[in-house]
Amino acid sequence: MQAQANNAALEVSPGNNRGTVNVQVSGDWVLGAQRPDWRSLWQQLPEGTPAALDFDFSALGRWDTGLMVFLAGCLEEASRRGVRMNEDQFPQGVRKLL
Repeated sequence: MQAQANNAALEVSPGNNRGTVNVQVSGDWVLGAQRPDWRSLWQQLPEGTPAALDFDFSALGRWDTGLMVFLAGCLEEASRRGVRMNEDQFPQGVRKLL
């Protein structure tokens, strides 16, 4: 019997520090399941370029390569835009693989 998947989601909100944006990553980020594309993160950001993105993975469910593809795309775009992504906030398993 398979566990029911929790939909992968992103929630973007202003951070506490000037120029920082908080990104909550929740649900199951697995291949084959519907999940946000990395481009959707950049579309949700407030006007202007943030200085940094802070991530909250406390509501993250199951994850596999689907999450890695998302984060790799985000990292590439962040580098292109000159935005710092706080990778130390990524789950330990993700940090090992990146």
